[in-house]
Amino acid sequence: MRCVLRGMTSSVARFRQNALSMAGQLAAMKRHFPKFELAQWSRGVVTWVGKVRPGPLSKEYTIKVVYRLRARPRVYVLSPTLMSDEEGELPHVYRERTGRTNLCLYFPKFQQWTPSMAIADTIVPWASLWLLYYEHWRATGTWLGGGVHPQRRKREKRRRFGSRRRRASRASPSAEAVASVDNIPEEFRPSSGPPSTS
Repeated sequence: MRCVLRGMTSSVARFRQNALSMAGQLAAMKRHFPKFELAQWSRGVVTWVGKVRPGPLSKEYTIKVVYRLRARPRVYVLSPTLMSDEEGELPHVYRERTGRTNLCLYFPKFQQWTPSMAIADTIVPWASLWLLYYEHWRATGTWLGGGVHPQRRKREKRRRFGSRRRRASRASPSAEAVASVDNIPEEFRPSSGPPSTS
């Protein structure tokens, strides 16, 4: 990994190379969103909390933006609570191990956001746009935000392959089940029976 970073040949190294300083991020946020509160700033992590209204007829949402220098910013909706559909799905969010969800605002693989960009110019407006798409989705069931969500693809792949495995396991009986069938000739039955319980 060191050689790659020294040579600056990987996209990861380029991603990390031109990061806007934390002071730059703080200044941009204060300039564009002066009502956002600086909730925390310690150990290279900054957290802002503020209100956005995606459209003139939209609800007002309280969001929290958490940014660790040179890492992907995370946006959480604090209130009102985001509602899932009847199947328990909420489009374009990342589900964390803690149970919280943060908004999927861009596809990291395509570097649509890099640390050289101001969060106030990109992430906060994108979060507001995401909330507008969310409101439309709640009203119509159609997500207009487009995009690709990698976790959904993985989940769909697991469902497909998982269902194949379940079907295959149901289709092929176990050795004990085969041995218990009386019409199987002796030479085709398993040599050892089930383990003794005594």
